[in-house]
Amino acid sequence: MDYQTIRLTIEDGVATLTLNRPGVMNALNT
Repeated sequence: MDYQTIRLTIEDGVATLTLNRPGVMNALNT
């Protein structure tokens, strides 16, 4: 799946989840 606002990277066994919603200051939908 391809998400536009969530990025997942995995390096050396460490997963990093990044929110990419600068227009709403990276707020989550409720």
